[in-house]
Amino acid sequence: LFRSHSAAILFTGLHELELTNAIALRVFRREITPLAARQSLAALASDRRQGIFVEAHWPESCFATAGRLAERTTSRLGCRSLDYLHVATALELQAPGFLTFDKRQRSLAVACGLRVA
Repeated sequence: LFRSHSAAILFTGLHELELTNAIALRVFRREITPLAARQSLAALASDRRQGIFVEAHWPESCFATAGRLAERTTSRLGCRSLDYLHVATALELQAPGFLTFDKRQRSLAVACGLRVA
């Protein structure tokens, strides 16, 4: 999916934290082996070196934007705080689109006018 995507895929420190933690959680839950986790992290590092992801500075303003979005939509959409930070980051960085596998995060991104893949 990432290699075939024509637009730049922005990658911030928040994304790095989320992916690293998600992989480690899969080891903790015994869904993958430690070797598979190391291979996944190595593949991510390789993709970053190849420029599949474009490194982006995470704007501090994301917290304020996320807070405003949460005030307006949490009672309706039921999103988590990290969902708000991800969507706020895309908005603040003026991302051309938004990639997610999370149903609620997708709803939030659509509600904020982002083009979701």
